[in-house]
Amino acid sequence: MDAKQKGPHELCDHGGCAEADDQPNTGERQDPDLVSAHQMIDLISLLQDKTKGNLTADEAKLVDDLLYELRMRFVQAQQGERRIIEP
Repeated sequence: MDAKQKGPHELCDHGGCAEADDQPNTGERQDPDLVSAHQMIDLISLLQDKTKGNLTADEAKLVDDLLYELRMRFVQAQQGERRIIEP
């Protein structure tokens, strides 16, 4: 899995996708961890700023696209949509 595919899936660890919605032992639904997801987006943004000028055009586009996708999914989650990532 390349970075573009992996980035949004990292949010699964924070309750943002179907696989992470169910608690393994109880089967209960859990809400996305928006605080952790926001921190992850901030971290990737910081890395983008720190690597500016050191990335190839393809790498820079990859980071731009990844951040755009994560931010859009984050906004959707804030607006009450259950999943940040669709299965």
